[in-house]
Parts: sequence; structure tokens; C-alpha cells
Amino acid sequence: MKYIVLIEIYIVYLSRAQVFGDCLDEWTSYAGSCYALVDAPETWAGAAEICERFGGYLVEITSSDENDFVKRFVKARGNANVWTGGSDLLSAGHWRWLYSRDIITYFEWASGEPEMVSTDRCIQLWSEKAFSWDDTPCDDENAFVCETGTDGPDIVG
Repeated sequence: MKYIVLIEIYIVYLSRAQVFGDCLDEWTSYAGSCYALVDAPETWAGAAEICERFGGYLVEITSSDENDFVKRFVKARGNANVWTGGSDLLSAGHWRWLYSRDIITYFEWASGEPEMVSTDRCIQLWSEKAFSWDDTPCDDENAFVCETGTDGPDIVG
């Protein structure tokens, strides 16, 4: 319950934020996108829903440069595992981004990953492995990064 209240407060804050530069206050701009870290633990589906509620989506990392940025961004704000928008929920072993539905073509798996265990279906940035990618159960609770375009989220409220 405590986390739900914190998330609600965070969403209200983001929805009332001022626009500075290319992104809303509390969002960080990089290469045409805006990023926000939510450090209240949530399941993968719950994290995706929260990102959608304020006009974004779970981060979709499509290049080495973006991956390096997201790793620095997350590391500067804490040392917890973080959800991305990647999963193989539609077809085991076929990794896709949730928002765009694109097949994932860039990966930075940790050594020995993906394990392809039947319960490990969602991609997290694994703090213990320098934020390399890890397939893990979607019901785990992690912090998460939301992404949106630099025109900002379409927030109603």
C-alpha cells in the first residue's frame, strides 16, 4: 500500500510538472526522448501501466549509446534492478518491446543470459552485473524507467 501511495504522488507530481527544455521537469532528455526513473518497486506489468498513466512507456533501448545513457542515468540515482519494456511474453525466445512491438535487435545480455527459463520472460537491467540485461520473472518487483518523446507525455489531469 505504501508503494501505491508513493507512485500516486509521483504521478500527480509529474502531471503538474513544468516544462524545461525538451522534457518535463523531473524527466531527463537524451537523443530525442525523455526518461524518468520511478524507484518504487513494481511488477513489469504494473510498471508498464504506471508509465502509460503519465503518457510514457517502459524504456526501449535500441542502441549501444542509448544503453550506456540509461545505465548511467539509473546508476546515478541508485543501485536497484530496473525494468525495461522488453519481454518474450508473446513467443518464448523472441524478444520484443512492449510499446512499439518491435523485435529487439540490440541486446546487452549479462554473461550466461538469457537463461531461457520458462518463468524468466521480462528484461531487467541487473544491478549486480553492471546493469547488463537479464531475463527474469515478470512478477518480480523492480524500479523502472519510463520513456516518452521530447514533446512530453500526453497527461490528462
